[in-house]
Amino acid sequence: MTRDELVAELRELERLYTEHGENQQAETLEIKNRLRLELSDRYLRMKPHIKKKTRLQWYDPVYSYAITGNRDYIGTVREDLAEIIHRYESTEAGEP
Repeated sequence: MTRDELVAELRELERLYTEHGENQQAETLEIKNRLRLELSDRYLRMKPHIKKKTRLQWYDPVYSYAITGNRDYIGTVREDLAEIIHRYESTEAGEP
């Protein structure tokens, strides 16, 4: 996966967490389940890349709790993803 593809995937993950957090009250069960599945799949796919750059000591439970819809954790995940995206964008062109 190129750095640009990685950043695009991380941005999409951040967008999904944002959508999930903003719509907690208005979401139907069908939408919540769809978002949870998509978030879970994308998080598991991106987990190795997140692990390399996160500042969260216990990142795995935080990301998992955010998938359940906890707004506090969603906010923490969004901040972490923004920092991770920035770090990947700032890496030298030769680094993955």
